Amino acid sequence: METIVVGVDESKGAAAALEWAVAEAQLRSCPLRVVMCWGYLDQHHGPGDPTTFDPSYGEQSASLALEKILAPMITGKDVAVEPRVVNDLAARGLLESSADAGLLVVGARGGGGFEALLLGSVSDHCLHHSTVPVAVVRPFDPAHDRSEGRQQRIVVGIDASEPSQRALQWAVEEARLRHASLSAVHAWPLPPLVVPFVADMPGLEQAAKELLERALEPIDDSDLDQPIARRLTGGAPAPVLLGAAQAADLVVVGSRGLGGFKELLLGSVSHRLATHARCPVVVIPHHDARWR
Repeated sequence: METIVVGVDESKGAAAALEWAVAEAQLRSCPLRVVMCWGYLDQHHGPGDPTTFDPSYGEQSASLALEKILAPMITGKDVAVEPRVVNDLAARGLLESSADAGLLVVGARGGGGFEALLLGSVSDHCLHHSTVPVAVVRPFDPAHDRSEGRQQRIVVGIDASEPSQRALQWAVEEARLRHASLSAVHAWPLPPLVVPFVADMPGLEQAAKELLERALEPIDDSDLDQPIARRLTGGAPAPVLLGAAQAADLVVVGSRGLGGFKELLLGSVSHRLATHARCPVVVIPHHDARWR
């Protein structure tokens, strides 16, 4: 049984990540490891505590702070929780603590840095270097429909890359667990407007349709609540997926698709989604030892 790891501090982003991770652990009936990284100059005192610096701060202080953060979030929840305080830089501590996990969950932005940032340095570092799937969660949009009994919606981005195919498999399993609808979205490139007479629009669209069907061919969706929906849209992948994410509860993508440079660990599409999508985004890594 794979463990879910979530990084926490006193920020709103971390609270949203913890709430999402608790629900995910319950859904998967798996243990939850809650990690708070601390240092002598990076102290935590729990929510509502104005203390900024304590020269005697140590592991016991960090553990007490983590208890304060955890208590209101897990009381009455049927989930096995392992609290862990780590004396290390946040990004490195989270990556090491999640090396054996099935999923790492982080808030889009923690307590440090600038308020205007949409994606913090810790979550960004985890996205670039994690060898396990990473879920990026931001505080929930109050306008989003979270009513009980409503069928949830999951969107997965599809291209012909290996991480994309693993993202599809992950999304199918998640849709099965959540009894959610699943839409497989593939964006096919529109021809340059400067040479419209050269463009083979029907040919491009047909090639995109065949690519999507090839990706879905090995997937068994017979036990999903409804068949996987196919969605083909002309345009750049990032804007297309961001548009699809507007009405989604979760978006799943591979860390790097076919475009860009091969040596990149995180592609521009997955990075833009993690930065700008209003719903949680799960990024499936390019290098994942469990798939070798």
